Amino acid sequence: MKQILHFAAMTVVVVIVAVVDMAAVMAVTVVVVMVMVPVIVVIAVVVMVVVMVVVTVAVVVVVMVAVMLRLWLRLWLWLWLYPKILGLSA
Repeated sequence: MKQILHFAAMTVVVVIVAVVDMAAVMAVTVVVVMVMVPVIVVIAVVVMVVVMVVVTVAVVVVVMVAVMLRLWLRLWLWLWLYPKILGLSA
């Protein structure tokens, strides 16, 4: 009888410890999620802004290079190639 009571008491203790442990794990999980979600959102916003800035700078650089190449091509045509074709070079 004494062993049965001891076993029952230990079972109750184990169940209580398991429930408390589960509650503690859930509380820690909730706190971690509450802390991590804003951090993840901030990181996502920062990454999005950085990507937008990089894409904008890349587009501006490509357009500037295209305009400069067009100007250089036009200058080269007028000052070097057309006079060669027309026989106007000195």
